[in-house]
Amino acid sequence: MTDLAARAEHWAITLTRIPSVTGTPDEVGYAETLCGLLRVSPAFRDRPDDVWTIPAGDRLGRASVAALLRGRGRRTVVLTGHFDTVTSADYGDLQPLATEPEPLKEALLAGCGATRAARRSSGPWPTCRGRISCPARPAGHE
Repeated sequence: MTDLAARAEHWAITLTRIPSVTGTPDEVGYAETLCGLLRVSPAFRDRPDDVWTIPAGDRLGRASVAALLRGRGRRTVVLTGHFDTVTSADYGDLQPLATEPEPLKEALLAGCGATRAARRSSGPWPTCRGRISCPARPAGHE
């Protein structure tokens, strides 16, 4: 795995593990949690004021996250996304694993009757609520 791929996977799993179901206090708190993680990351450690929130102005108190990372040129790249997710209630007995990629993968494969050898050879399989869409998407842009 390349360094870039390892960093993207780290951020994808880190962000996916943070609960952020739409309309819940977890979603409201996600913006500040993400700001905190970004501010201590190598990209912003020396410039924590370059990461901030923008209030959405809604009744829930939600916010967006903004960050400015200067490059060498004059061009600007803007990345947008969202971090709210759907509920994981439909995971049934596996709901406690909904934000844990590896344990969820193992439980799903075991539930399908997959042998240990098949589980080892199943390859990359991005399981988890939010891992393909919402919270993890910005990780692919690091």
